[in-house]
Amino acid sequence: MRCSQTLGWDILISNNPYRKGIADQSYMNVTQVVSAIDTLVQDALKQRGLPPQPITVDTLLLGSSLGIDSLDLAAIVVQLTEETGKDPFEDGFIDFRTVGELARLYAAFDSQ
Repeated sequence: MRCSQTLGWDILISNNPYRKGIADQSYMNVTQVVSAIDTLVQDALKQRGLPPQPITVDTLLLGSSLGIDSLDLAAIVVQLTEETGKDPFEDGFIDFRTVGELARLYAAFDSQ
């Protein structure tokens, strides 16, 4: 059973009608992960009935006007783990605040 299923996020992740179909890629670079995060954030915003927001590597994920909450962010982390095959939090929590910091945790190599 996937973690997302145990937490009830499978609806947000697997059955999301707004998903743009991010491909399963085990070797994503930072730019690709940022793009995946952007797609997931825009999907979360759409589900909340909020307008799209611009995303950059410096965008704060929580505590800003972005419009997602900690549950949305947790679902994004679960989806990134499933799509990249990497779990940077396997040994415990790693502090991150921005899209770029999160992307670097999941990237196989940095192309920036």
